[in-house]
Amino acid sequence: MSDLMPWMAPWSGRILALLLFVAGLTMTCRALFPSKPDGRPRCPKCWYDLTGGISQTCPECGHTPIRRDRPGKIRRHYKTALLSLLFAIALPLFVVQRRVRVYGWVYYTYYGPIYYFSPMKQIAHHRINEVTFGIYSDRRDWNYDTICRIKSGSNTLYELTDYRIELGARLPDDSHIGMGEDITDDGRPNVIITTYSGGAHCCTEHILFDIQDGSANEIARITPAHGNADFTDIDGDGDLEVSLHDWTFAYWNTSFASSPAPRIVLQYDGTTYRTAPHLMAAPPPPPEQWNQLAHQVHQSLTNNEQLWPSSALWSTMLDLIYTGHTDLAWQFLDESWPTDRPGKELFAEDFQLQLNKSPYWVELAKHATRTNQPQ
Repeated sequence: MSDLMPWMAPWSGRILALLLFVAGLTMTCRALFPSKPDGRPRCPKCWYDLTGGISQTCPECGHTPIRRDRPGKIRRHYKTALLSLLFAIALPLFVVQRRVRVYGWVYYTYYGPIYYFSPMKQIAHHRINEVTFGIYSDRRDWNYDTICRIKSGSNTLYELTDYRIELGARLPDDSHIGMGEDITDDGRPNVIITTYSGGAHCCTEHILFDIQDGSANEIARITPAHGNADFTDIDGDGDLEVSLHDWTFAYWNTSFASSPAPRIVLQYDGTTYRTAPHLMAAPPPPPEQWNQLAHQVHQSLTNNEQLWPSSALWSTMLDLIYTGHTDLAWQFLDESWPTDRPGKELFAEDFQLQLNKSPYWVELAKHATRTNQPQ
């Protein structure tokens, strides 16, 4: 109604249509059911009181024949009822035809009044044993959040809302991990729910469930944040590991394009997915590459008058730390930082504080190795 009468508030237009409909419907009811019968014989045409009369013709209007065997009949005004009914539905019919002309019948069959009775549409549905997984979204607008419901019978075990939700996950070769596949190799079916929050390069999450005894138990949440997580068999044992990147240093003293994101590998340990440093280990760079990297960082620090160095410094340090060479990372800082440039201790402190925010650092610190610097 607001688009038909812009000078009215959205709700006032609906109230006006409702009042007109109620008024017309009331007039229709009064025309069809005007009053209770009074028990007197009356002419069915003009409703003249025929009490005491013996003629078969109405003395008032001349109507004949007159049935005197129905003295309790109610006089109904059908023409008035029809006009009142048309009055009641005229404005709604005008709005309907206008909506159909502008938007098509889909407005009423999909987005219009039916929306209030069934606002959600089902996008995906899958059943594993007694557990069902359903994905639903608002049928009016694809920009609304998506809902995932996990049920066992009529009981809702889990409900999740996000911008976009999908069942399963993709493999590096673009194949799909099916629903109910045993990816943890424990003899029970697993389900992966992938969520996406929307926004610029953000943010994906994989939620893994273990299906057992009519229940869905969450065993891991994998958050690749700005990137993607790859489910792949890294060590060749037939089980799927997860490869992703750690975005703890995103936007840390640099732009996103220059932010380093070291590789992380997660492995199922029987209860959940944990950091697997042994699958991330790599040999240290050879002396030639080491010296070249150190020289490049040293030159950039020497020629750069800004207080903070470029991200090439902590990018190299993170690569060394995440491949198992924590001692070499700090040694690289000492060798590449010019002796006459202040701020190294402040940088090292801030770098460690940021590194401590990584959800993977605790496990990485336990497996930190001591490696001799390349000669």
